[in-house]
Amino acid sequence: MNNDLNFIAGAAAVDDRGKLQFCNDFDMASVRRFYVVSNHETRFVRAWHAHKQESKYVYAASGAALVAA
Repeated sequence: MNNDLNFIAGAAAVDDRGKLQFCNDFDMASVRRFYVVSNHETRFVRAWHAHKQESKYVYAASGAALVAA
């Protein structure tokens, strides 16, 4: 099992219409499930875990994330 964290850089294009953010270097071929999670309270801490041996991809749209493996 590979416990290395790999950070994939994204970018943004901004013009008078707004901002488009993208991450073109992320190959989604191995992604089987995708979740969008939000909390009702700002100080709430949510734990996410699984019992299968599989890769996890984490994207924090806002706020902060602590990733432990």
